Amino acid sequence: MKNSAIYHPLAQPSLGQQEKLASLILEVIQPDRIYLLGASLYRRRSESIFCAEAPTSQHYSDYYFLILIGNTHNRPLSEWRDKIEQHCGSLMPVTVIVMGTATFNEWLSIGHRFGRIITKIAVKVYEVEEINITTIGN
Repeated sequence: MKNSAIYHPLAQPSLGQQEKLASLILEVIQPDRIYLLGASLYRRRSESIFCAEAPTSQHYSDYYFLILIGNTHNRPLSEWRDKIEQHCGSLMPVTVIVMGTATFNEWLSIGHRFGRIITKIAVKVYEVEEINITTIGN
């Protein structure tokens, strides 16, 4: 599986954006972990009769996160998702999956593929030290 440039440690111009988005998420709720699932990279190439080489520019937009929360404060996860997406929208569009940490741990304990892929590949943007995420072998 080939990873995108957002996962390469030396090619992370989006790191500042990820940190800003994490701080916006923390203004809404105190999650246990935030994983970066992906992002849209927009590239623009301009060609002209005045320039022999075609300059390009690129920027990240539309981030995708998995947010694990331990305490839902008796609100549905969909409500948290909507609040987070709306709040982060002031910076840029985001799409989030909000999941209970206990459910994620349960998935890991039975070897659920989604959970294994997340823990192996996804970038942790934020984590609380004291949570216990189950890890199992391949």
